[in-house]
Amino acid sequence: MDSPWQKAIDFTLKYEGGYDNSPLDKGGETFRGISRKNWADWAGWAMIDDLKIAEPETFEKTAMANETLTASVIAFYRNNFWDKVHGDEFPGKIAVALFDMAVNSG
Repeated sequence: MDSPWQKAIDFTLKYEGGYDNSPLDKGGETFRGISRKNWADWAGWAMIDDLKIAEPETFEKTAMANETLTASVIAFYRNNFWDKVHGDEFPGKIAVALFDMAVNSG
């Protein structure tokens, strides 16, 4: 049985896709829902920048499969959203909804 945290992060990562750098997106460069504009200090950006240099044609696929980068994304969401809304203190469905609302409202 998955914990509320696991359900919350699985739900979020299902909808927060891969890499995007659309000029139409106000967040600018974004990976798994983390925008460089708003979260420039996130450690994952250094890993992504390294991958863009090493594998310019395939870095997105490599980034999505990179376990260290995935762990950084999960830690980011836990530290900046789940822990901030005290997700562990709420019943499962409420915790998941609260977390999702926090993520989507920034």
